[in-house]
Amino acid sequence: MIEVDVTIDDMKEAVHNDIVCRHIGAAIVKAYPGRQWLVEVLDKGYVCYIKIPTISMEFGTAVILKKTLRSDTINCVRAAGEVLERFNLTRGRTDNIDVFNLPSNIKGVIGAEKGELNG
Repeated sequence: MIEVDVTIDDMKEAVHNDIVCRHIGAAIVKAYPGRQWLVEVLDKGYVCYIKIPTISMEFGTAVILKKTLRSDTINCVRAAGEVLERFNLTRGRTDNIDVFNLPSNIKGVIGAEKGELNG
């Protein structure tokens, strides 16, 4: 049997991160409808990772969360817009066809030829 040491603090952190993640994710989806977003909140709720899985599960952007939920959400929505700009993708409602028209390398990594994926 595998034993896992989970404390009350770990559970509280997980619930907090989930609430923050859902709030930020909903704001990003509302601002940029039609896109598939991956939003993760980690490190005790101090870092938010934002990615577009259809482009890359590895590369995206990170936002340090340090102010109020409102201002952090605004910063995350801006960061999501910057990810779209990095790949010349529309910020409006989309069917994601533009993602599949992006150039990719032989392994299918989108944006790798131009070096856009720096982290």
